Amino acid sequence: MKPTEQRKAYLVLTLVGFLETLAFSIVHPVLPLYVESFGVSYEKVGLLFSAYSLTWAALQVYTGYLADRFGRKRVALIGFALYSIFALLNYTARSFTQLFLFRILQGVGLGLLGPSVLGLVAGFGEKGKSFAFYRAANGAGDVLGPMIGGLIGNYSLRQPFLLSAFATFLAGVTLLGTKEVKAAESKVRFFRAVSGLLRNRAFLLLCMAGFLAELGYASFTIAIPMAGKSFGLSPSQIGTVLSSYSLSFALFQVPVGVYAERAGKRRLVYFPRS
Repeated sequence: MKPTEQRKAYLVLTLVGFLETLAFSIVHPVLPLYVESFGVSYEKVGLLFSAYSLTWAALQVYTGYLADRFGRKRVALIGFALYSIFALLNYTARSFTQLFLFRILQGVGLGLLGPSVLGLVAGFGEKGKSFAFYRAANGAGDVLGPMIGGLIGNYSLRQPFLLSAFATFLAGVTLLGTKEVKAAESKVRFFRAVSGLLRNRAFLLLCMAGFLAELGYASFTIAIPMAGKSFGLSPSQIGTVLSSYSLSFALFQVPVGVYAERAGKRRLVYFPRS
């Protein structure tokens, strides 16, 4: 890839990273409140979150294989299209059942686009640089998304879903402007590769750690809006709380990363005594 084309690709993927995270996070301040507005229990609020997360998490296992076989860009575009369509249908939902179905199908879109976009980012020769741009854009979207969604949520709990659909659509259109760096064809079959990973103890422990970390974050995105409502906070105030968390996370990534290189990544994670 020529230098000018590579710079354009970095710019495109940075914009995609911003828009996709903006689209995901813009509904965080209002989603639990929106679900509750259908007159359902807290258990059903949690059920909707779990069903959505289970859908995209389970699909991601196979998406990497599909993306390598049929093209990362193609699979990512399908994912963006699905996510945008069902975000729009979330906006039009008139019952919890409809919302539950639309949210699960939206999870299919996320399950397709997530690994595919990461594969596109990893396709560049300078992986560290490409991931730095992409993750920085993710952080910016994660900071601005809850603030914008909360502000709009003051007027309507439905409107953030409309903006989420539009942002996802723009991300897909933007992705059309980059060329895919083709992945090397793998001779290893999907199930054989998965079987090998499942026998790797270090990999399984890393997956467990990631699962527990995401468990805490997922609970956080439900608990903060619900607790904020009980404290009398407005959607915009709830969005500010969520954005402050994302801002602190983004600001500390670089210094923590530098320290981790010096002190050791594992030591920084769990602070052993020796």
